[in-house]
Amino acid sequence: MLDDLRPWSDGGALVNFLAGPHVTPADVRAAWEPDRWDRLVEIKTAWDPDNVFRINHNVPPRPAPSGRP
Repeated sequence: MLDDLRPWSDGGALVNFLAGPHVTPADVRAAWEPDRWDRLVEIKTAWDPDNVFRINHNVPPRPAPSGRP
């Protein structure tokens, strides 16, 4: 049934429906428009650079520059 709807898909996802062990980081990424994803990564990098809050719908921070203590 889902295959029948594929021609109308934009490839995105709804965060509310992302649950379970089958969800990949790419699925989470696809739920956000590129500019919003970039903003989420910016915020995550500023406020949680060690990715402590990563259990649900993880938005990974940017990698720390080499040489960071």
